[in-house]
Amino acid sequence: MKTRWLAIEAALCALPCFLPAMGGLPILLFGAIRSLAYDPRAAAYGLVLVGGLGLALFQYLVLALQTIHGRPYRFGPAFFLAAGSALAGVWWAGRSFGATVTAIAIGPIVAATAHFVILQMRRREA
Repeated sequence: MKTRWLAIEAALCALPCFLPAMGGLPILLFGAIRSLAYDPRAAAYGLVLVGGLGLALFQYLVLALQTIHGRPYRFGPAFFLAAGSALAGVWWAGRSFGATVTAIAIGPIVAATAHFVILQMRRREA
């Protein structure tokens, strides 16, 4: 019973970020590759952002699945790299689009990730 509610919660929290990311990441990747010739610095930022956001979404998915199935999650270098790249993405999006758009787009996944990290920490204490 608890596993089903955690799965529903993970899916509902991830939808606001996964749907735009699945459409936006290929567009960002295409734009970054096209701008390599005339603005390599912006292209490098775009490529790092695409890779970081993809890694962050993948790590969230792994964290949620490990929590749902009752397995311990390993907070290794990939998790912290994903967290750092997500923070860089938040900073970049905040400077580019404004704080309101950033909070709407990235707020749910940050809250959900914090929630599942807290659940993992509680599980380790018990």
